[in-house]
Amino acid sequence: MKNTLFTIIFLVFISLSCKAQQPIISIEDATAEEIENAYYKDTNNILDPFVGTWVFNDGTTYLKIVFEKKIMANTGNYFEDLLIGEFQYKENNIELVNTLPNLTDTTITIVFKYSINGNYFMLNTSPFEDYTTETFRMNLSMS
Repeated sequence: MKNTLFTIIFLVFISLSCKAQQPIISIEDATAEEIENAYYKDTNNILDPFVGTWVFNDGTTYLKIVFEKKIMANTGNYFEDLLIGEFQYKENNIELVNTLPNLTDTTITIVFKYSINGNYFMLNTSPFEDYTTETFRMNLSMS
């Protein structure tokens, strides 16, 4: 009787502690079909070169974009590493848009609420080929 009770308690404990493993998928291998609870990880750090501050200034037009990398961001159905960003835009030294404070806003908990977000990289042609010698580009969403 004692052994039977011990066996039952042991089996209940084991069954309660078993959890499905979360699949880890490289963002380079991600397909259009999303897997629930998967983690789309930047395994080769391809997002890292984009992190930082980027400025365009021709004397009349000023555009500053700041990118940060979010690790294991919860998107609702799955997790992913992605770039988030905000920007500042001026014409003739008059600020028209400035969303940069959003990067330090701790009330933003949904990554898709940032002005710029994404992690899809492209190796194909681009309409900007005349302006760059690089063939590696990111495709990001901006709102």
